[in-house]
Amino acid sequence: MSKIFSMILVIVAVGWASLMCEAQTAERYIFDDDTQEWVSGERVDVPLEGVAGEARGMIDAGQYRQAEKMLKEYLKETSTQEEGRVAAMLVYADSAFIRDEYGLADERYRQLIHEYPNTREFAIALRREFEIAKAWLAGKKKRVLGVLFLNAADEALEILSLIEQLAGGFRIAEVALWTQADYYYQTGQFELAEIAYRRLAQNYHSPRYNKAAMYWSSASAMATFPGIAYDETPLLDAHELYTQYRDKYPQQAQREDIPVILEQISLKRAQKEYETGRFYCRIRKPEAAAYYFRYVIRNWPETLFAQQAELELGKMGKAVEEER
Repeated sequence: MSKIFSMILVIVAVGWASLMCEAQTAERYIFDDDTQEWVSGERVDVPLEGVAGEARGMIDAGQYRQAEKMLKEYLKETSTQEEGRVAAMLVYADSAFIRDEYGLADERYRQLIHEYPNTREFAIALRREFEIAKAWLAGKKKRVLGVLFLNAADEALEILSLIEQLAGGFRIAEVALWTQADYYYQTGQFELAEIAYRRLAQNYHSPRYNKAAMYWSSASAMATFPGIAYDETPLLDAHELYTQYRDKYPQQAQREDIPVILEQISLKRAQKEYETGRFYCRIRKPEAAAYYFRYVIRNWPETLFAQQAELELGKMGKAVEEER
């Protein structure tokens, strides 16, 4: 890895902590029936009566098997119009969730989400699904057939996409998209991370994530550039995104040395074009080599690579300015 690219990564890492502190806080969300909005809350309290209340008491007492048997029979015998059924479905799913049977809980929450949209229980089920997704992305294995433990990252990402789709426009959808983007970046899937961060910056304009999303979409674009031997499109994207970030948040950009990053990107582009000219020299294509050397001099005249390009043109007996 070149010194220039290493320096860029160091600068990006320095900005990481402050932005993550701004973007990531421990929040929980519930759906408020009165305001019809998602709101923050540390605990969701839903009054329980009938079978749901009785089953919750059993679960609190550790009598999971008895509670699940009663709930299963009740849900089998009742229709979706039955009052109290949605509460029973939530308790039934919660029983698996509490015991870390996340695969089973996921199935039960999804059924509730499908059958009872726009209810308080629907909102709580989405929140529980989000917790399951986070656990699976953090490495918790999914139990299959009671004995097999499998990686469930793909299922987690599917859950997050579902939440974003079903809760579009609300805070939990924003958090779900951020979690996807963050996972992609941390696992080195920078192209997917860039797409997700860009969507977050473009589709959600709350101050909670917009600034960090713009920053990390830029960093993701930068990270997709594999080296000077490859296409420079990621460099161009990174330069554009960092410039947008600098223009929108000038003070923050100064603190995070964004001008320095932009300068290093320019140096990287100059180096790439200079090395392309050197390549054409090696294969004895002087006209093509001269084109790239002049391109470097014209676009990055203050750089060391421009000076080296002038020397190469001198060795070739070529003028710095193309003859007309």
